[in-house]
Amino acid sequence: MYPANENDRAKVRQFVGILRGLALKRKCAVVLLSHPSLTGLNSGTGTSGSTAWNNSVRSRLYLERVTMKDGQHTLENDPDARILSNKKANYSRTGTEIRLKWEAGVFVAEAKPTGLDALAAGATAERVFLKLLDAYAAQGRRVNASGGKTYAPKEFAEHPESEGVTKRAFKAAMNRLLGEGKVRICQDGPPSRRVSFLKVVCPLTPCSFVDPSADFSSLSTFLQPAFFAHSSPFLFLVALKALLRTLCKAGSFYVTDPMDPTNKNVQLMCER
Repeated sequence: MYPANENDRAKVRQFVGILRGLALKRKCAVVLLSHPSLTGLNSGTGTSGSTAWNNSVRSRLYLERVTMKDGQHTLENDPDARILSNKKANYSRTGTEIRLKWEAGVFVAEAKPTGLDALAAGATAERVFLKLLDAYAAQGRRVNASGGKTYAPKEFAEHPESEGVTKRAFKAAMNRLLGEGKVRICQDGPPSRRVSFLKVVCPLTPCSFVDPSADFSSLSTFLQPAFFAHSSPFLFLVALKALLRTLCKAGSFYVTDPMDPTNKNVQLMCER
């Protein structure tokens, strides 16, 4: 239908103007179909050619497959699944997604979860988000909450262990976790080039880092390395205080003097 160069901004604007005149004359909406470029596929924007294609229209939808990345390979668990997302809308909200399923020769919209199903879906998204964030941290990889190549919802949605959670669901889960204080935004690097990244906040409950089977004669057996990786000195002191209180309630607890190898100066901290 469009015979000219798709990268020619002036001709693209002129062509869209002709379609606009047709819509005003016939009092209808004109839907123009286009295939995304390789860059548009990889970035998830679905664009191709000149930016005038996106800037000259009132709205733009993008239909894409549900895929995930496994290293350098792209996997597609369900070839019949699609996501229809709203990339641009001058008179409505953008970012809306509709999950579709190919059935009997047509794409059918999947029913949105409501009630308890919606709560369960939200809880699943939060659980998977925290799991993947911990896995990335263990691998020395960082993700952020602002966007770009390391945008956490995008990275996690393409992960093989995403459990089918979409980018939009991960974004909602991330915002909830940030609001609840379970995840925080940290910064690193020199003042001229600060880099922000997400980090799991270690809970303050002693049971989260106390091993019930540990030797209760030494305090070091209660403090796991994971706790130091996710806590500030203040959080550590608060958690340590709560731990001591818990141990005192459980029974006798002793602390040895590190300056006395013979352990002659053993202090009784508390006794039931």
